[in-house]
Amino acid sequence: EISTRDWSSDVCSSDLLSGWWDRGLGVTTAQPTGLVFIGLAGIVAFAQMAFVQTAAIIGLVLAGWLGMARLGAVTANQRARLVGVVVYAAVPLPYAAVASGRTAALVIYGVLPWVLYLGRRISGLGSVLAEDSDDETVEHPATRERVALIAKLVLLVAFTAAFVPSVAVVALVALCIFSAAGALAGGSWRAAGLGIAAAVVAFTGAVVLNLPWSLRWIEPDGWIS
Repeated sequence: EISTRDWSSDVCSSDLLSGWWDRGLGVTTAQPTGLVFIGLAGIVAFAQMAFVQTAAIIGLVLAGWLGMARLGAVTANQRARLVGVVVYAAVPLPYAAVASGRTAALVIYGVLPWVLYLGRRISGLGSVLAEDSDDETVEHPATRERVALIAKLVLLVAFTAAFVPSVAVVALVALCIFSAAGALAGGSWRAAGLGIAAAVVAFTGAVVLNLPWSLRWIEPDGWIS
């Protein structure tokens, strides 16, 4: 993953242009794709990288809350939606991640609810469950809408994996478990299959869009560099 040291416009430009990775003894290799986005953010923020970093931290926490609200919208009970958001906001993970400088945990916290939300939409699970019914509503979207949702999921996972490659694996596993659990609980197996397929496509898309850096993910230090 990209460490907090990399939140510098000078580091981004020098590492990206030279191809020199100075971790350990140093090596010439493909650079993390996220350096491109950090560099662009530095240009927009007039090289105020501390502001960019602060905005990213706050934005990820808020994104996690909003994503959980969208994910919880599957129920028509407003109180249940609110409880879900409050419980997710009370999880100490993001605050501990900020205190310890663990970028990966913070990124996963902010992104995972959106991954599950998009997976639910792709699989065709209804947006709202009836208050007086325990059955899930399956409303398969039109082909064009489903393709658009898959594209959003792929771009989301690929973008965040550009900074933290473990996001791609977490998204794959979480969405597969989420889909399979719904089917085992009596839900639609077709919906579960679509959710698992979407997870595989998102993982594959993240690897492809992050080439050539994603080739380093199979190396022993590819996840911690």
